Amino acid sequence: MLFCSGVGDQTENLIFPAIIDRNAAGFFNCYKKGDELFKRLAEELNKFKVRLYRTEQTKKFNLRKYCSTITNSISRAWCKTIVTSYIK
Repeated sequence: MLFCSGVGDQTENLIFPAIIDRNAAGFFNCYKKGDELFKRLAEELNKFKVRLYRTEQTKKFNLRKYCSTITNSISRAWCKTIVTSYIK
C-alpha cells in the first residue's frame, strides 16, 4: 500500500499534529467566528418567531372582527366554521 509522507498507519512522524499545531490560531479564529454566526442566527430566529406570532394574532383578530360585522346568516355560519377551525 502506498502512503504519503506523514500519513498512514505509522505512529511516529505523523503530519496531522504538525498541521494542527501550525494552524491552531486559525482554527480557533474560525471556531470563534462560527460561534458568533450561530448566535446571530439564533437571535434572528427568535425575532422571526416573535413576528410570526404577532402576525398570527393579528390575523385571528381581523378574522373575528370581520365575522362579527356580518349580517348574512349563511356568511355568519361560514365565518363561525372558519373561526372554530382556524382559531384553536
